[in-house]
Amino acid sequence: MIVYPLGSGASVEEQITGEAEHGGLQFIVYPMRPEAYERMCAVRASSRMVFASEVDYIAESPAMGLAAGGRMRQQIYDDPYTFGDWDTQHSHRCFVHLVNATAWRSLTGETPPQSPCTVEQYVRAGLPWFDYYNADLAVLDGSDVLRSVKSIGQVTEGVF
Repeated sequence: MIVYPLGSGASVEEQITGEAEHGGLQFIVYPMRPEAYERMCAVRASSRMVFASEVDYIAESPAMGLAAGGRMRQQIYDDPYTFGDWDTQHSHRCFVHLVNATAWRSLTGETPPQSPCTVEQYVRAGLPWFDYYNADLAVLDGSDVLRSVKSIGQVTEGVF
């Protein structure tokens, strides 16, 4: 995925909904029911899984969205838990706002990175490098709606 200004028609959101309303990423999270959570904890206690800590940043920035393109590998795996394991009556929404280079500088006081970090840079900084832990699971078919999304190259063809 590529970060691109909203309003250009290139973001996945704009291609699917026809509007540039939210940008960034949005997650809706449903908690596990207590009995399912206890089962999961028992399994995790016997494995070596790493979890990221929660960080909350808010900054003023031009609206940015995600456009299709780049080299990210995207796969969808079946949820190993049953639908009944999730408490769908309670949810939390999380917004991840994307920032451009100017907002990065304003937030961090540092020059923005010129290229993505490598695995070695993550390790040297003491950060976990995430990869999917259950690569033996079957990959599910993607959405027909998402399959119709054009890449940034297709959307901007002839613009530059």
